[in-house]
Amino acid sequence: MKQLKSIGTSIGGFILIALVYLIINMITLDDDVTDEVNQQSTIIELVEKPEVNNELGATTEVSVVDETVHEVIVDRVVDGDTIVVEMKGNLVKIRFSGVNTPESVGDYEDDPQFYGKEASVYTKSVLKEGLTIYLEEDVKTYDKYNRYLAYIWLEYPYEEDFMTDCFNAILIEQGYAKWFDDRENTKYASIFEQLEKEAQKEKIGLWQND
Repeated sequence: MKQLKSIGTSIGGFILIALVYLIINMITLDDDVTDEVNQQSTIIELVEKPEVNNELGATTEVSVVDETVHEVIVDRVVDGDTIVVEMKGNLVKIRFSGVNTPESVGDYEDDPQFYGKEASVYTKSVLKEGLTIYLEEDVKTYDKYNRYLAYIWLEYPYEEDFMTDCFNAILIEQGYAKWFDDRENTKYASIFEQLEKEAQKEKIGLWQND
């Protein structure tokens, strides 16, 4: 009897140890699953909210595709601030928002305004036929001549690439255009105004005789 009791005690102890071991493993497994879920959540958050650093060291969220941006193909250049593009199967005349280059066509073809021809030549040198560009809308989408108003981007619009990819800004910076305040499309108005002041101060392009 004593031997049987001893065996029973040993078996009971073994079962107790096994239960404790099983419980510890279940707790550890639960912690591992929680850690894995947290890691996956972090990865998803990083993918959904990519960030880039601009030149000033500030962090800016990357722009995302929306209905105000359209990918188009250049058909031809009319003058310094007007082009025709192929957009959704149609040819559409585009007037650059927020800028105004000197006149060089139509009534001004025989007597262009100062620096009008230069602005037209420059636009033709950049916006070549067949080039893929991006149009960004603002509040007002058409002017009184039924021309589509847009900011012209050489690459898909990203805030940190504004000065290298927004052609409207480039025209003002290089002295080919003046800032045009139409009171409605004002998204980049303060930047355009500042660029004009700098170009005027440096006597660049159309400001060279001021």
